[in-house]
Amino acid sequence: SASSANEMMDVWRRQGDKYIHKWEDRFINLHGYHDNAVDAINRLFADTKTTAKDFHKVCLYGPDARSLVGLSKALGVSNQQLQAPLFGQLGNTGTAFAPMLLVMALEQARESESVLLMSYGDGADALAFTVHTESQAKRSSHSYLQRRRTVDHYDKFLSANNILESEYADPDHQGISATVQYRNRDENLSLQGQQCTSCGTHQFPKGRVCVRCTSKDQWLDVDYANTSGRVLTYTLDAFYPAPEPPTVVTIVEINNDDGSPGPRLHLQFADGEAQDIKIGLDVEFVFRVIHEVGQRPNYFWKCVESLDAHQDSGATA
Repeated sequence: SASSANEMMDVWRRQGDKYIHKWEDRFINLHGYHDNAVDAINRLFADTKTTAKDFHKVCLYGPDARSLVGLSKALGVSNQQLQAPLFGQLGNTGTAFAPMLLVMALEQARESESVLLMSYGDGADALAFTVHTESQAKRSSHSYLQRRRTVDHYDKFLSANNILESEYADPDHQGISATVQYRNRDENLSLQGQQCTSCGTHQFPKGRVCVRCTSKDQWLDVDYANTSGRVLTYTLDAFYPAPEPPTVVTIVEINNDDGSPGPRLHLQFADGEAQDIKIGLDVEFVFRVIHEVGQRPNYFWKCVESLDAHQDSGATA
């Protein structure tokens, strides 16, 4: 690895600001982004006795497509080597930009291949990787972009990010008890339920008594986050505060690993519109913000249309 930095006011946010501030793009991109990136990568080349041609994939942070192309040409990186930055599909995700490109490169890399990564933020870091084991991912991260939804109105974006000015201030209270959050951490973070050791019944949320055989405290913990399910029924809620009503609320039956029906969960439907939901729809589970009580994001699980089902239906982004 190698790094380079210079003293420069680039992007900043003052305490209490809702928005970031940024200096003039052309100056920052040339003397901040470009100069530091080239310097860090050349330092790495010198330390490892390599050149750009020695890397199978090159993952470069870029503030925009034009700056990224200019940097890749300056380094001698070919289009075949450059990991697609997805500006037209994903946009600039900031701090997450370079790691996301690295994930995509590693999903496709073969054993013994090398990957170059450069991340920028008030300085540049360059890292070289050698792949020792090929990815075992069931599907690539790029495939999830195929079912993304485009925000069709700027007001929806502002509302979803809570930056619309309102007449009344949001209520300010502590929100959910820290004791309750700690007690329910496994259900909230791992979508963890339980299986009765007496009769095999799966149950969510957790309890002490089995709903089928009434045995008490005879349980094994089961995580459902990486399972799938199907929609049994749903409702369209036009009163729940959401940037794009109605909110689709479902009852989903989990598919157990052995093929048997699992517990039924009350979940919001995400990444889709009201016309996308239907009884029998195959769904997966995603970890999302569920509400902002206490003026902070509180997370739980939602369901989305199964990627396999989405691709089979021929849906496009």
